[in-house]
Amino acid sequence: MLNAYLTNSAGERFELTGSSILGRSPECTVALAGRQVSGQHCLIVRLSSGCDLLVDLNSTEGTQLNHARMLLPTLLEGGDVIQVGRHVLAYDSKSAESTITALAALAAAAPVATQLNGTGVIAFSLDGLTIPWASERAKTLLPIYFPLEPDRQVPRSITDWLAKIVHQTLPETLRRSQGIRQLVLHLIECAESHNLVVVSEEEVFDAAGIARQLHLSRREGEVLYWVAAGNDRESVGRILFISKRTVDKHCENIFIKLGVTDRAAAVRLVVALPGFAVP
Repeated sequence: MLNAYLTNSAGERFELTGSSILGRSPECTVALAGRQVSGQHCLIVRLSSGCDLLVDLNSTEGTQLNHARMLLPTLLEGGDVIQVGRHVLAYDSKSAESTITALAALAAAAPVATQLNGTGVIAFSLDGLTIPWASERAKTLLPIYFPLEPDRQVPRSITDWLAKIVHQTLPETLRRSQGIRQLVLHLIECAESHNLVVVSEEEVFDAAGIARQLHLSRREGEVLYWVAAGNDRESVGRILFISKRTVDKHCENIFIKLGVTDRAAAVRLVVALPGFAVP
């Protein structure tokens, strides 16, 4: 079991148990004053391996780790220095974890870390019925994609997803689409009192992805993207601020490059691309 602490410059020590939020809000595990500190500034996640992962919660001023601004969540090591606004906190841990275990935890956390950057974070109780806490970004995104249900703090579809993950009948990622955007929920299993979920919003598919996969120019990708979204050529011209004649010329070039003869055939190629969903 990991015993971890943060110590400030005044010698005050904060014990880290489970997952801890640092920020200006008095509800944070470690409350820090100052205008450069966001309400919920950063999070230290206790992973099931026993290691701690530092995550910036999309704070205004950013989180410094060892005198450099964090770009991605990072596993903490004894002696690391965390700076939040003007607060400098030394991280200290005493763990029976072996080096091999720590390296394995880092490898497991790597794909999660790429998804954490700039996203929301939310904690669900182990039964999936309540939300002990959530970052502001998560609070904003969740109701957009999951309508509120009377007498339920957590939408039933999320509760069911979390329950089925326990029985290993569903993947650890849940996606909910709305138009050309989707909400992605990725579960990190915590060994303490709750399940931690990373929440991010992304386009289901974008014009650059179409251009790249079908070997088209950037503008051709944009034209085909809006055509595949169900727009006629005049509408595509208005969206892209080009004439219908220019749209027609781009479509001719697209058909030649793709080896098709009409719009329907081109759209079928787009719809078949991995990750594309019809808006």
